[in-house]
Amino acid sequence: MSSSKEIVTIQVGNFANFIGTHWWNIQESSFCYTPDSSIPLDINHDVMFREGQNFRGEVTYTPRVLVVDLPENLRSIREECPLYRSADEDKTDAPWEGALEVIRKTRQEKTHF
Repeated sequence: MSSSKEIVTIQVGNFANFIGTHWWNIQESSFCYTPDSSIPLDINHDVMFREGQNFRGEVTYTPRVLVVDLPENLRSIREECPLYRSADEDKTDAPWEGALEVIRKTRQEKTHF
């Protein structure tokens, strides 16, 4: 863990989440992913982003944000984050004899941001 302080952002409501989505995308676009870069970093991204690894061992950065809104306004966001789990975790055997039927809701189209 770094010696920097962490900040958690709270976004409440449709408008705050709309603006926040664009703000987080702008912040992420300024990332420099090469650790040996000769460009000096003026921003410590560890303050507002959490570094982690997904199930493939790839480095990921996720915002330190709490998003609160009505379910109908969060249609394109999954209830569970697939970032840290494998696709095989959904393929479990049923604990009973017989057929297994999976019913999924159709996904909403993801926006550009």
